[in-house]
Amino acid sequence: MLFNEENRVPNSKEIENRRPFLQRQIQYLSPKVIVLLGKLTIEALLGLTRQKYSGDLNQYIRRKESWNGATVICFPPTSGTSR
Repeated sequence: MLFNEENRVPNSKEIENRRPFLQRQIQYLSPKVIVLLGKLTIEALLGLTRQKYSGDLNQYIRRKESWNGATVICFPPTSGTSR
C-alpha cells in the first residue's frame, strides 16, 4: 500500500481485510497491554468481544478491560492537527 496523505476513515471491507493480520500479530506478540486510540479501534474491539457500541465514545475512555489475557485501555482519538 502506498503512503496516502489523505486522512480518511477506512471502509468496512478494508477493516475486515486487515483484521486477520492484526489478530495474528496480537496472538504472536502476546502483549500484556493494548492501547486503543479512538472510535474505530474501540468499535473493532467491541466487535471482537461481541459487545455493541453504544455510540457514546466517552463511556469507553480510560476504561480498562481484559481481552485474551491482555489489559486493554481506551483513549480518545488522536488528531493529525494536534501535534
